[in-house]
Amino acid sequence: MAKVRLQKYFSQQKIASRRKVEEWIANGWIKINGIIDRGPVILVDPVSDIIEILDPAFKEKKKVIAYFKPFGVVSNCPQGNEQEIKDLLPDTFQSLSTIGRLDKDSEGLILLTNDGVLSNQCLNSAQEFEKEYEVTVDKPLHHTHLEAFELGLNMPDMKLKPVATRQTASRKVCLTLKEGKNRQIRRMLEFFDYTIHRLIRTRYHTLTLDQLGLSSGEWLEQSHKEIASRFKLTD
Repeated sequence: MAKVRLQKYFSQQKIASRRKVEEWIANGWIKINGIIDRGPVILVDPVSDIIEILDPAFKEKKKVIAYFKPFGVVSNCPQGNEQEIKDLLPDTFQSLSTIGRLDKDSEGLILLTNDGVLSNQCLNSAQEFEKEYEVTVDKPLHHTHLEAFELGLNMPDMKLKPVATRQTASRKVCLTLKEGKNRQIRRMLEFFDYTIHRLIRTRYHTLTLDQLGLSSGEWLEQSHKEIASRFKLTD
């Protein structure tokens, strides 16, 4: 396997943000093949190299917040003049990373944490955590299209699992997904020539915007132990 930068590898594996890994490196809290390396560029082979995170890195208080991401804000990796979630949060939350992502043009509930293990388990658990979205489109929805979603849409480039639907108005529907392929909802609706006017994630597993009482741009700190319990993870 080709070598990659340690920061990139940890970020891809949802263990920690690149910024957090840089802090760990500077503090001497990471060993590569038994040696502490504080170098500016550390390349690793995840298959053959032994990568250790030392205990002090795990003594930082574990935090989780629920955030209502506004329209036009990216979850991470901003380009140019784009705003990302961290730009809108207090300094005390700058070490947190998002669990998953929401597109720039989507809104709604997203969790952030500094616990890379929890994040990785949430995203890669064998259990499929439901996510519910409220979608408003440009024209009345046809029942045959919703039935196709319920059965599992077979698109030219991918086969989707069944999606639960609940139509709440002629141009509005709630969709419940157990998978989360890239821009899945937008691609599903575009397949039937709908244009999305608004897309909001209203629920992630058992957490809902209504329950949390969040409006756009607002956040609420959560108990790490409670989140671990909700997702049936080991604290």
